[in-house]
Amino acid sequence: MSGIPWKTELQRALSATASDPNSRYFAVSTPGPHVRFMGFRGFVNEQSQDPKTRAGEVVITTTDVRSEKVKQIRSGFGEQEEIEVAWWISGTQEQFRLTARPILIRPPPHPYPRLSYLPDPEQLRHKVFESLFPTLRAELARPVAPGTPVPQGVDAYADPAVRGADDPQALDHFAVVLLEVNAVDWLRLGEKPERRIKFVRKAEEAVWEGTEVVP
Repeated sequence: MSGIPWKTELQRALSATASDPNSRYFAVSTPGPHVRFMGFRGFVNEQSQDPKTRAGEVVITTTDVRSEKVKQIRSGFGEQEEIEVAWWISGTQEQFRLTARPILIRPPPHPYPRLSYLPDPEQLRHKVFESLFPTLRAELARPVAPGTPVPQGVDAYADPAVRGADDPQALDHFAVVLLEVNAVDWLRLGEKPERRIKFVRKAEEAVWEGTEVVP
């Protein structure tokens, strides 16, 4: 197959449901097992359909660097093994199941990953941070880590706007998670006939192959 066929289908589905913010959230499974929802922040290269450059098929999501999911990715997979994503887009009745290698881009002084398709990871981290809604940026400035007990005398529930979206602590707590997608199971139920295709990336040839299976 030429191009990145599953990306074409995903972008079509997201465009068709652009008015529904829920379509941009997917479930991510990490060791434990632990499952949570994370938000889609685009691709490293939104326009590219060339699998040889890799950037066009790398999904961006984000997290608080203090969160448990960061520890689970690092301790369970060592940033080398794969995780699974389950993405249901109700507006078009489609499911995308992604198998991907997670890569963390954390704030300094953490070392940056060496990626041929991303020469400046810190630039991407800043760009994605600035694209977030101000309330989301402000929430990153909370004085206590997500999932930890609330200490006495600390108002962990204060309006995020009080802290401010430009609080430097927000960027210090912000991490980008890249998902290098290696396989996709696409199921379309919203149209007849129903279709299901399993896409696999052949790394040696840098091409995607698809096999149609029974839905």
